[in-house]
Amino acid sequence: MRYKKIKMSFEYEPKRFYRTLLIREDLNLVQLGCIMCTAVHAEFEHLFLFRKKRIYYVPDAFLEDSYFEGLWFAMKEYRLADLGDTFTFEYDTGDGWTFDCRNNFAGAFWALLRLLRFQAGSSQYT
Repeated sequence: MRYKKIKMSFEYEPKRFYRTLLIREDLNLVQLGCIMCTAVHAEFEHLFLFRKKRIYYVPDAFLEDSYFEGLWFAMKEYRLADLGDTFTFEYDTGDGWTFDCRNNFAGAFWALLRLLRFQAGSSQYT
């Protein structure tokens, strides 16, 4: 099993509010989004999405009224590898909870981990 190391940095305060996670490569984007929301103490009252330039990976419900510009895809059909090395994660879309994300291969040693491990982080709640 392979893992990716993902650093998610808050768009407006990247040095003060960030998380570094180890994520299994085989998770779909719905599972990844739930892990990322948990990492930043989200309350799951709002939706989240992934963005790669003008391509959006969204919950199925978004596809019913996608009035935004760009290409829209159901996130449950895609995996972390589909996002590439850099992407954006948005929680509570439209409210400014935007994280710039970078992912890297974490190496075979981390295959001992089952799902997720916090490596580093910074915020008022850490």
